[in-house]
Amino acid sequence: MIDVKQIKAARVLLDWNQDDLARKSGLSKAAIANIERGSASPRQDTLDLLQETFELNGVAFLQPSGVQLVGERFDLKVWEGRDLVFKLWADIAKTFADGKGGVLHIANVSDRPVAERHPKDTLAYIAKMDELKVERRILLCEGDSEIMVNQPQWYRQIPKVLFAQNPYYLYGDKVVFIFWESQRILRIENKAMAQGFKRQFDYSWGIGKKLENFTVLLKRT
Repeated sequence: MIDVKQIKAARVLLDWNQDDLARKSGLSKAAIANIERGSASPRQDTLDLLQETFELNGVAFLQPSGVQLVGERFDLKVWEGRDLVFKLWADIAKTFADGKGGVLHIANVSDRPVAERHPKDTLAYIAKMDELKVERRILLCEGDSEIMVNQPQWYRQIPKVLFAQNPYYLYGDKVVFIFWESQRILRIENKAMAQGFKRQFDYSWGIGKKLENFTVLLKRT
């Protein structure tokens, strides 16, 4: 039997919104929204219908709570707790551990909260990224000119309507969604999905404005 996490993940994997799933399955959007919010306990036949709908569109469900496209790797991890940022940094470092470099994309975040809470750890993390030859691209909200260290070339300012989307990180074949209020991180490793978000990121980066005046939050020693 599939669960709510798998339903949400399968939608994301297929790039479907709730309207799409409603149209494909024959259920109402309201019913799907209630299931995903956890405000309704779906009947077994409803879950069977959703599973069949996803499977007919190329999704395979793995036990206990995995989901993937048929023939394609899909690894889902959920991290919770107060040390989320350290789990994220460790996974990023592990991904680039071969020292061959790469690009870390960070969308729709502000540098100030982490810089204020973990200044020494943040500087150590930045130094580690430098050591691993990781290039950074970071999307800030228009009007936000506060940056971690004196590297303005890492940043672009994007319109508020784009910045309002959920924060996410891209590295390797991984897409990481951050939910700070609930202290939860959802990490999905899937090449096709990562490529889709990369195109979205590149669009925002392309229309973003370079920083002209900025404030540096942390000083390197």
